[in-house]
Amino acid sequence: MKVPLKTDFQVLTGNGYTKHYLDFQAFKMPLWAFNKEKYGSKVTEKVEHPLYFFKWKLPLSYEKVAVREEQNSQRVYSKQEAVEKALEIGRKKLLSTLGEDAKIKGEKVLHQEQDNGKVRLSIHYQVIENIANTQPIIQGD
Repeated sequence: MKVPLKTDFQVLTGNGYTKHYLDFQAFKMPLWAFNKEKYGSKVTEKVEHPLYFFKWKLPLSYEKVAVREEQNSQRVYSKQEAVEKALEIGRKKLLSTLGEDAKIKGEKVLHQEQDNGKVRLSIHYQVIENIANTQPIIQGD
């Protein structure tokens, strides 16, 4: 398992607004939410719904645009925290590949090293799982 000591990622701050438009071919007419807040970094999501009259599609559509503020964030682990996180990730990854009734009996760190801002672990797991497969016995004539 490898875990970086420093990680950069983007997080949504919770600030945002929604705009609503009536789209007629290439012309967009805003319906409401005329505010234009300035965000340094933002994420825009557009959802467009065509309008119908019974079964005929009209050249009109409703468009909803959600703009959310995004912020850069950085997470820094100490060496011990990175080792604990790697063990946790390793356990989750192993249990996701095993069956539902499998249990981890023990774990042991065989090798641990730190290079290029990452902590690398070699882990030995002792697992108890049912490996028996039931197969029907077919008796021929």
